[in-house]
Amino acid sequence: MVALRSRAATAFAGADWMETFALTICAVVLFLVPTSRVLVGVGVAGVIAERLWKWRPQNAFRTGWRTDVCHGFLSTTLAGGFMAFALVGAENATHPWLASLRDSVAAQPAVLQFIECAVSIDLGAYIAHRLAHAVPFLWRFHAVHHSSEEVDWLSAVRTHPFEVLWMGLLQMLPAYLIGIPLPIIILWRYIVAGIGPFTHANIKTSFGPLWWVLAGPDFHRWHHSRQRRPSNSNFAVAFPIWDVLFKTVYKSADKTVGRFGLPYPFPTAYFDQLAAPFAPQGEQPTDVVEAAPSVADPIPASQLS
Repeated sequence: MVALRSRAATAFAGADWMETFALTICAVVLFLVPTSRVLVGVGVAGVIAERLWKWRPQNAFRTGWRTDVCHGFLSTTLAGGFMAFALVGAENATHPWLASLRDSVAAQPAVLQFIECAVSIDLGAYIAHRLAHAVPFLWRFHAVHHSSEEVDWLSAVRTHPFEVLWMGLLQMLPAYLIGIPLPIIILWRYIVAGIGPFTHANIKTSFGPLWWVLAGPDFHRWHHSRQRRPSNSNFAVAFPIWDVLFKTVYKSADKTVGRFGLPYPFPTAYFDQLAAPFAPQGEQPTDVVEAAPSVADPIPASQLS
């Protein structure tokens, strides 16, 4: 217990006034926004799991954890508020020709609606993720997520609020517009809120044949590799079938993965990461437009193992 308190004290030491300010706002959000407390529950489960089934030696209070906490509470809450307004506006602007489709979907059993919701949102997530790697402007924001050099459950929430917003809308709007009830969409989003930390978790897993069916840490961690080809693979959030169908899946007998993160320097503080995508070209040591991974060369099936 003494050692744990010592590590916690060391983790908080060295925070500058901007980090302290951001963490204070996080505490306020935690108090005022009940849904933000989901991250606390996921965090408890993540820390316990990583202590019991650790994959790679790594401290719970590793480099960048404060930045990730700020992303988890501030970026997600901010973008979530905008998404709520956007969904309400989309319903009010729904074209009449969608009315019959919405009525048909609304009459379906809840189980079927849930399956349709999961499939449509996960496909939307795959498309959005590939766009984030293929479009230089979008990569500028997605680079924030890939900047983690030590990947664990908390790394999942290191996402720029603009990316949370546009990716969330691309995933949810189609399901919402065709008539999937909002409670079912919210239920799936809560499930995804657990899937993300799980696939990023620093834990040993062995899914066997289910590796091709359900995304897990040994599926997704390749995506965070500094190696160009693996980092342009395994885009799926929940169902690897999308990577299989579109030939972007990567599987190797080598489980070491190597180093995580970006192949060029990137800001580490929360507010600096929010500003990084808007930096003029040429100010960064290696411009993100040139460093953005390409998905033009899918991995041949013959190279899979």
